[in-house]
Amino acid sequence: GSVAGGAIPDDKTLQKIAVKVYNKDWARLANKLDFEFEDIEEFKSQNNDKRSQVYNMLKRWKSREGSLAQSSVLAQALRECRMDDAAALLS
Repeated sequence: GSVAGGAIPDDKTLQKIAVKVYNKDWARLANKLDFEFEDIEEFKSQNNDKRSQVYNMLKRWKSREGSLAQSSVLAQALRECRMDDAAALLS
């Protein structure tokens, strides 16, 4: 189905976002999604490459938020981090 607005992004979309933001300040994005410093360190220690770190962070956000893990919420956080190219994947 369509990803616009209230839909919950699928894992494929989260992977595409990870590809766009892993070489940027993804810790800032994690902060926007209410992850603490300790959480970010955990993602870093559990995954060798940055893309996996970001992808796992996004998956954790999605499972934590449940029905509130909406594309519009993630897009807003991405835009606040000036990751508009990634936010565009959600519109």
